[in-house]
Amino acid sequence: MTALAATLVAAGAVVMLAPTRAQAAPATLRGEYLFEVLRDWRRARQRGEVDVTLRLGFAQRALSVADAAKGRERYEALRFVANLEGAGDSAALLEARDRALERVIGEFIDDGDIMGEFVLRVLRNDAHDSGLRARVSEATRSDSVRAACLFHAIEPVFDRALDGGDISAPEREGILARLVRIGAAYGDAKHPLSAQTWGTFTAAHGATIRDLILVGDPAPEIVGSQVDGSELRLSALRGKVVLLCFWGEWCPPCRVLYPRQRALVQRHAASSFVLLGVNSDPQASTLAAAVAKEELRWPNLWDSAAGTSGPIATRWRVRVWPTWCLIDTQGFVRNIWRGAPSAGELDAALEAWLPKSAR
Repeated sequence: MTALAATLVAAGAVVMLAPTRAQAAPATLRGEYLFEVLRDWRRARQRGEVDVTLRLGFAQRALSVADAAKGRERYEALRFVANLEGAGDSAALLEARDRALERVIGEFIDDGDIMGEFVLRVLRNDAHDSGLRARVSEATRSDSVRAACLFHAIEPVFDRALDGGDISAPEREGILARLVRIGAAYGDAKHPLSAQTWGTFTAAHGATIRDLILVGDPAPEIVGSQVDGSELRLSALRGKVVLLCFWGEWCPPCRVLYPRQRALVQRHAASSFVLLGVNSDPQASTLAAAVAKEELRWPNLWDSAAGTSGPIATRWRVRVWPTWCLIDTQGFVRNIWRGAPSAGELDAALEAWLPKSAR
């Protein structure tokens, strides 16, 4: 007891003395929290200060956070370090990244959500990370993690397909085969990035992949209303080469193409060629006004008040306006251009697919 406390007690006073800082502190003081590291990282990136030396400093700070943290915060700190890899990295930074990778694997190997997310969002497709993924797949006791390891191998082409990028028919078949395998083996396991199971995930995305329209596929039916209200079906144009143009008056690059389209229609007026527009303006009156003002004298279908999310654009997975697709006389897709093709490229395609006798 201090001399002051003894004096007060002797005087009959009741006192509560606040503990000193040393007395109040835990045995081990925590340095900082992950949110502070991430805050400073964002500021540094905004200032353009993300060289190798700075990244190494942030890696060391995050590793210190991981030493003191538990559970999800520890994982997020380690994941931050694992994602710091960049061009021209030093040996020290690469070593820090490898240390973070090994710690995640060592500490969370059987955690379906954390390890599954780590596999899908952190491990890359280079030889080093592919080797780590193989280790994880062999060592884990989690079906969710095993499913994530299987899916990771097709994720880049899978994402490219869903984002409207070009994939080949063999790539599509490879995706479908892997999704079927995952669903059959691990269908009841939870998907790490959502509340659904791997079975639900693979079934839904398998259906989406099957519906992709690739070069060489039969063109799906299109049914729509023209400016005058009459219905037009794509199948009614069988026997002609159809240039399907997704456009909108709202889209400046689409408007730039009006003169080119007028010239194209005029040049091929006597051939087995049809330009078919699918308009994505939310109001049919906008389509009607554009057709009248710009003399767009070819069939144009309005894709509903949903605009760019209309049923035709959705079925054709259009993500870029304009998108042009060339369909041959038998109804097969022969070219898909995200953005209009060059004049030479389009002329070559028409030369290849227009019937010789009808040019």
